[in-house]
Amino acid sequence: MDYKAEVHKAGRITIPIELRKKLDIAEGDILTIRQENNELKIITQKQALAHARSLVQPYLSSSESSVDDFLNWRREEGQQEQQELEQGEIS
Repeated sequence: MDYKAEVHKAGRITIPIELRKKLDIAEGDILTIRQENNELKIITQKQALAHARSLVQPYLSSSESSVDDFLNWRREEGQQEQQELEQGEIS
């Protein structure tokens, strides 16, 4: 469906309420305006993030989160440090 928006002073446009509701766009949200093939494309941060995730996904080696891996590693390191402190190996 096409929507019309008038360009106002300083290049401001108003996004029709139907689109803002449908795309969950609220006052203060940051949108990205991209030029593709001599056309303008406006995307939300959620859409940009979803696109970035789709680009990165093929390069991930496992289904596990690298954040989870890091947290597990730090938890193990913390336990080891605690044991060393209790044994007096770290001052």
